[in-house]
Amino acid sequence: MDSNHKISNSTLILLAGGHSSRMLVAGNHLHKGLLDYHGHPWIVEQIERFQQCGGKQTIVVVNHLCAPLFIPILTPLADVEWIINATPDLGGPFSSLKLALKQCPTPPLIILPIDTPLLSKEHLLPLLESGPPVVITIPFLPESKKSGHPIIIHHTAFIEKILATPLASSDARLDHQIKKLSPQEILRIAVPDPQILINLNTIEAWNQYCSHFSPPIVL
Repeated sequence: MDSNHKISNSTLILLAGGHSSRMLVAGNHLHKGLLDYHGHPWIVEQIERFQQCGGKQTIVVVNHLCAPLFIPILTPLADVEWIINATPDLGGPFSSLKLALKQCPTPPLIILPIDTPLLSKEHLLPLLESGPPVVITIPFLPESKKSGHPIIIHHTAFIEKILATPLASSDARLDHQIKKLSPQEILRIAVPDPQILINLNTIEAWNQYCSHFSPPIVL
């Protein structure tokens, strides 16, 4: 399978179900997915980066309070589905992940929080080139050895375990589910792009990102 097929056969799951409570703009809370990035909303930028890489299907999970703002933005976009998380405070990102996996349980799945920029095709493609017995692939920054995003899920059995985990469980976290895997089931790939560690949780972090990263060049 060539590189374009590997990306086009994958699904991007964008987790945007949080409240962005730390993102204060002029004294008001603004969801990070709605922030302007060089002329369009950040959530559109994330989706377009995936499509420019050759990706097709995207699933976006948003919370019930912000859904009226997101739906008009997402509706015109091709190959984009959205899911409304009515109880984002119950289970946090894991609840959004479960909703998305229930909607699309077919790997490979690219799991990305809305506050982490999507990688370029050059760095995204190696994460998708895994085979058995690898269950998930995690990028890490070579200098610091710190793990980042996105996380790629390759196996249906892992998805089923997540779906079977109650939100009230102490294991209702993706990192806890990953820790249950054997070392042979986890592939860690060095990615020399500091964006895998970026967490756009505050307006200061957002302004710094926008000042250092211009719109990406399509490869």
